[in-house]
Amino acid sequence: ITEYNLKNIQLLINEYNQHSQIYGKDVILDDSERYHCDGINHKGYMQFRNVNNKKLNLTINDLTRVRKIISAYIDV
Repeated sequence: ITEYNLKNIQLLINEYNQHSQIYGKDVILDDSERYHCDGINHKGYMQFRNVNNKKLNLTINDLTRVRKIISAYIDV
C-alpha cells in the first residue's frame, strides 16, 4: 500500500509541476498557434485560448503538444 501511495503522490507532484510551468503564460502548441493558459477547470483540464478566443481543453497527457513557453500574460 505504501509503495502504491508513493507512486500516486509522485504522479500528482509531476502533474502539478507541469501545470505550474505554463499556468498564466503564453505557449506555442504543435499547431503553431499561440495560446494563453487560463488554468485548470473543475474537470481537471488545462484551459487555453488563442487570440481569436478559440478555446482548447487539454489533459495532462496532451501537454506534450506544448512546443514553446513564450512569456507571462500581460493584460493592457
